[in-house]
Amino acid sequence: MRICVFLLRALQIMEDVWLAADLEQYWSHPLNQGWMNYFQCWARTPSFRRCWPVLAPIYTPVFREFVKERFGVGVTDQSARGDNERQIKAARLELKEIADRATIFETQTWKYFEQHVSGVKPAQESKIFGYELQLLGYEGKPDGKKIVIGFAIVEEKEITTEDGDALVGKWAAKWRAEELFVPLALSGSGIIARLLDAIIKHYGSAKSENDRDFGKLEVVFSSALPNEAAKPKVLSQAARYERVRDIEFYKSRNLSYFEREDKHTGEIILRLVLPHT
Repeated sequence: MRICVFLLRALQIMEDVWLAADLEQYWSHPLNQGWMNYFQCWARTPSFRRCWPVLAPIYTPVFREFVKERFGVGVTDQSARGDNERQIKAARLELKEIADRATIFETQTWKYFEQHVSGVKPAQESKIFGYELQLLGYEGKPDGKKIVIGFAIVEEKEITTEDGDALVGKWAAKWRAEELFVPLALSGSGIIARLLDAIIKHYGSAKSENDRDFGKLEVVFSSALPNEAAKPKVLSQAARYERVRDIEFYKSRNLSYFEREDKHTGEIILRLVLPHT
């Protein structure tokens, strides 16, 4: 508890000085050298490097980026991003298919999901991927304990002529936007972006573990939950902005519009044709 209180106080001082001295622009100015050396001392402590991945979302995006770039802290997923991932000693993320569903249904992350999106029950034939977070221990090495910090519920379906698709014979992976989930309290920590990268990497391999050749990925944005009757729903300005932002997030991973917004249900489908096909 004392460590957590110290970190929060230290980070608040850092953010206040960063803002007052405009360190975003002038971090290398000689007059700011003392503050930057002070911050480096704090950022080198094991407790800072361990806890930053879960404390980062408390702060503004620009300050988070400043801390990430200047002090080399955060999360990494080498399997999802390969050589594009930052080469730093940081908390590790790993995607794993969940074999025993009962275990993930008991996690705090799943309980957060049920609070955020009610009424979603994964179909028996769908797959659930857990995203595991392994924080650094106080000695600077991964501490061995893994926490499911996010997940994805994915439906796999063979592409048929009924789909009117040129990829007949291959397979499609499809999920609803709300079913690629990381708790909102961790928004901005880089976890949701790496989860999507990991899913794309998983299905982008030449062959899956069960020898299915995947030709496309699809994500569905809908104003109606799967167990509700399709009906129009007027979104507030803030909800509309969030929806646009989430769509742009997927588009940054090369997904594009397959079906534009349905005027009756509000449904939008984005698609990525996998490059090996």
